[in-house]
Amino acid sequence: MLDITNREDIVSPGGVIDVLPYVDAIPTKDMASFTLHERFVECVYRSSDGKHDHVLFMTTTKNVFLVIVVDLKKGIVKGHRILDLNKEYGNTEQGAAVDGPGCHGTCGASTAPSRPAN
Repeated sequence: MLDITNREDIVSPGGVIDVLPYVDAIPTKDMASFTLHERFVECVYRSSDGKHDHVLFMTTTKNVFLVIVVDLKKGIVKGHRILDLNKEYGNTEQGAAVDGPGCHGTCGASTAPSRPAN
């Protein structure tokens, strides 16, 4: 995965897909007990084969993200999932609230999502 956060216009000069209508249509049940933090995009990762972007939206829970997977060739949203790094890595700070935007240790780190969307 390549961190392309804030460089999307450089790596995709033809433009990027607007994922916000998709995000707005996600059923509440898919969010489990998590809430988005003002639709704030924390990070954007491009797969090593250049076929997909993974757009991470911050939630109000530390280390939990809504991941939107974009198929770059088709120009469509392929799906989404909740990435709960607290659960996946046994973080003892699970459930800690987030005060505001900012990288919480995932941008540029090796914890980028690697699973396909649901």
